[in-house]
Order: sequence, then C-alpha cells, then structure tokens
Amino acid sequence: MENNLRRQVCDLKAELGSISMVDEFAKYAKIKRKINKATDELTHQSDVRTSYKMRMHLIYTASLYAVLGCTVVFLLWNYRKEPIVILPRNWLYPFESLLSYPSDVPGSISLTSWLFVTSTAAKAMAKSLKL
Repeated sequence: MENNLRRQVCDLKAELGSISMVDEFAKYAKIKRKINKATDELTHQSDVRTSYKMRMHLIYTASLYAVLGCTVVFLLWNYRKEPIVILPRNWLYPFESLLSYPSDVPGSISLTSWLFVTSTAAKAMAKSLKL
C-alpha cells in the first residue's frame, strides 16, 4: 500500500510539474490537494508500520528477558548448593568463603557467585564496548 501511495505521489508531482499554475489554477490546486492527501496517508501508514515494529521488538525483548529470568531463578532454586568448580583451597584464599557461600564445599565456587561474577564482568565489557 505504501509503494502504491509513493508511486501515486510521484505521478501526481510529475503531472503537477507539467501544469502551469497561472493558466490552470483550479486543476493545479486540485492536484496539489491530492498530493497533500496522499502524503498525509503515506505518513500515517509509515507511522503505523513503525509503531508495529517497535511493539513487536518490545514484546520480543521482554519475552527473552522473561525466559532468561525464569532460567536463572530455576537454576538458583535447584542448584544453589552445588559447586560449579572445585579448586585447591589456597587458590581462593581470601575470598574462599565468599565464593563458596551457599555450597559450603571448601575451595569451590558456587552457582550464585559464578552468576554474579560473570554478569558483572559481562556488563563491564558491554559498557566498555559501547563507548
């Protein structure tokens, strides 16, 4: 529909260019009104299309965030006490208890701390790449 309106506006502008405004003012004004009406309709159609695209993008983004949030909640609920990685005790010396908090396995990194550390690192990387 937008293509038809664009073509119609182009045709009307070409017709308008071939008419003398002084000699045929009534015909010139009528074609000018048609051009204005078609341009307004084209603008309206473009606004509707843009609004639809933004709405779909918002729904898509919100649904992805919802799926991601549900996945994180599921993982934290079911595997909060399971260690992700078990390392020798002296490797994590000052932060050992903090990194293994819910799991209570010495020298381990729990899922909660792993998700916190990786999300913080990912946000910092995204911020630095955005500039």
